[in-house]
Amino acid sequence: MKLPLLFSNLVVAAMFAGANVASAGDARDEAVASALPRLQAYIEEAIDAGLVPGLSVAVVYKDEVVFLEGFGVREVGKPEKVDADTVFQIASLSKPLASTVVAAIVSQGTVSWDSRMAEIDPTFQLYEAYPTAQVTIRDLLSHTSGLPGLAGDDLEAMGFDRDTILERLRLVPPL
Repeated sequence: MKLPLLFSNLVVAAMFAGANVASAGDARDEAVASALPRLQAYIEEAIDAGLVPGLSVAVVYKDEVVFLEGFGVREVGKPEKVDADTVFQIASLSKPLASTVVAAIVSQGTVSWDSRMAEIDPTFQLYEAYPTAQVTIRDLLSHTSGLPGLAGDDLEAMGFDRDTILERLRLVPPL
């Protein structure tokens, strides 16, 4: 079974189905709709083959969620099922996801890479006043803010929410 190849083919098909938007219209919509059952089959094959115990999948097309479902279990040997709202620890994968979202916002002109966090969020505060006033989006994404690399990780592991973690960054001495 060549699951990665199957997955690659589905991704390529979804990306290029109707790449010529002007003439594709309904054909692209149909290609996306027809890819969803194949995606679901691929996921079920991957779980059955033991490649992953479970996963959540969302497919967004034309700014609309067209597929949202959980598959399998949260942990091998345990009965808790995965649903569409299951939160997974994705480790360093959050970095490219976060930077991609920020890049989209930058491309819209809402902010720039050099926008200061204090201007975006007046409640943002680091340990010292000068870095608080000067730190930019670029600084945070390139790990040059002075924050230790794992700042906030312990609080997240203990179940604190994002607002609490961000508020407590003011208590973390810079490196």
